Amino acid sequence: MFRSPASRQALLASLCLTIFTQQPLLAAESLKIVSSILGTPPLVARAGLSQLPDVGTISETSTVFDAEEKIWKRWFVETSRVNGSVKEVLHLATSADGNAWQSQDAVCFEPALDSNKWDATTMGAPVIVANPAGAKERKFLLWYAGSNQTTVRPNGMAATSIGLAYSADGRKFQRISAAESPCSVEGMVLTATQTFPDSADVTEGCLGQPSIVYREGVFSMSFYKVGADASGKILGAGIARAVSSDGIKWNLSVSAPVTVQLVGKSAATSTLVERLKQLANAYSEASM
Repeated sequence: MFRSPASRQALLASLCLTIFTQQPLLAAESLKIVSSILGTPPLVARAGLSQLPDVGTISETSTVFDAEEKIWKRWFVETSRVNGSVKEVLHLATSADGNAWQSQDAVCFEPALDSNKWDATTMGAPVIVANPAGAKERKFLLWYAGSNQTTVRPNGMAATSIGLAYSADGRKFQRISAAESPCSVEGMVLTATQTFPDSADVTEGCLGQPSIVYREGVFSMSFYKVGADASGKILGAGIARAVSSDGIKWNLSVSAPVTVQLVGKSAATSTLVERLKQLANAYSEASM
């Protein structure tokens, strides 16, 4: 049994690695592995949201207890599909007891409205953490995986980076400024190339599913990473860790990340499935 958020993250990353190899049969096999261990997470439906899969869905929840307001706050992504167009937005639901929830109609966060921005298309895998040592206007920090479909896609994938936004009450988030960003880009805090410091050939790639833990003044983040060269050839992938004192500037963990070389499309099904299991188990053991 996987006992920690980090080990759960490892399994999700393993599934992503399978999908990245563009082997649908293996992706289905990995989904069985995920569902058998993780089960189905609880979701909160916003009032009026249709449950028809071709109209809208809700997913990717993040929950925090607000000690000041003395209520639980749960954020979730609402994905709308209208006439073939897909849009993701973040909503908030609150609860006094963790059982009965009241959803807010207002959007907390959404992809950049400027189509030229790096995160104009995708705002996925959000994780919100209370920031006890931060300024009042930055009581809550939101990390997310963002992308723009106009960016280069290594091996058919949309290039994604990790971004950061903040809020005083969790009801409306604002991206960090370009001046604050270590990438000098509004909202962006970490790119795929930064996570492969020993490989000059990695010029693009994607990051996703960030998982954040705050403890004793330090933010610790685990995430999956995929690196590719300029032609789109994938050079490596796996799970990495980084630490930060402010949630903005990240240093790769001194402990060795769990990294695997992707198996080619012609490899036997059992080989890749076993690698996925080994990857999840290795990270789980390292996290305990």
